[in-house]
Amino acid sequence: MATRMRGHGRVSAQVAVLALRHPAFSVIGTHLPDGLTARPLTSPVPLYHWHAVWNTATAHPTFNRTLELIHAYARTHHWHRPPDTAWWLPQPDRDTLRATS
Repeated sequence: MATRMRGHGRVSAQVAVLALRHPAFSVIGTHLPDGLTARPLTSPVPLYHWHAVWNTATAHPTFNRTLELIHAYARTHHWHRPPDTAWWLPQPDRDTLRATS
């Protein structure tokens, strides 16, 4: 059973796990509170299909340049290609990746 959580980020996920006693997927970059355990997901490596979302009526004039820089960084670090190790992505996202490759 899925539970919709309010908030975002690592702390919100950790608070929800503690309060609701449901597991969650999250990036771990700090010390975990007592009672929580984390295990890295390494094989297959889970990929995440990221999107930039913005309001076209209120987008800052530099937003397009920011997207260009993100794309350039991603290309430099080969983020546009799946890793050489075993990886996993939901089928609809895998189909999109295949269509844009």
